[in-house]
Amino acid sequence: MLIAGIGQAFFAARVAQLQLAAVGYTLRVMVETGLYDVDCGAHGHGYLLSYENTTRARRLTAVDDILGVLTCGADNHCIAALGAAQIDRHGNLNSTRLGGKTLVGSGGACDIAASVQEVIVMTRLGPGRLVDEVEYITSPGHAVRSVVTDRGVLARTGDHADGSWTIASLTITSPDQTLEAGVAALSRDCAWRLAPAADLAFAAPITPAEAHLLAVLDPTGKYRRRTS
Repeated sequence: MLIAGIGQAFFAARVAQLQLAAVGYTLRVMVETGLYDVDCGAHGHGYLLSYENTTRARRLTAVDDILGVLTCGADNHCIAALGAAQIDRHGNLNSTRLGGKTLVGSGGACDIAASVQEVIVMTRLGPGRLVDEVEYITSPGHAVRSVVTDRGVLARTGDHADGSWTIASLTITSPDQTLEAGVAALSRDCAWRLAPAADLAFAAPITPAEAHLLAVLDPTGKYRRRTS
């Protein structure tokens, strides 16, 4: 099961559901407000709390069921996809306050991150995103195992106290880019130490089938916009 946050996180959940279905696996996507096993593919809506997604949930329940049992139960096998404005070396997430200004706040993110088996964080990489200590701890980071950015994927190799991270893969941002240059550029925008994985490589280029899938799920390009 996967419980998704809003925005890019839910978009990633939609992509994952369709890709896994194509190879015979069922990904049951949940929304904290009470939606279970949402068919959020091509006919779903990009906004996770939309009426369309409510009608496509195979079970309608309540917050205490989704968060208190399926997400946080003792025998849960739930992963979460969440976004954040800041992430620190401990995996703590901040979506509450940045530069003294209020952001969107927690919603269910704190409850989710505190109890799921694993958290995957999605964020655009830039100065001030990957910091040594977040300005405000919205969600605890003990279950955060990976951070997916537009320039590479970071994987946690130590426990919460250790805070050791590796660069698991890199995204090609220019035709002549080298692994060394990619590591150096990513490390410059990260406040904590990053070690390249032993088998570090560039992520495989997007396939025509994947490009078509993204276009179907995001016809306006809202979730595929790129940073310079």
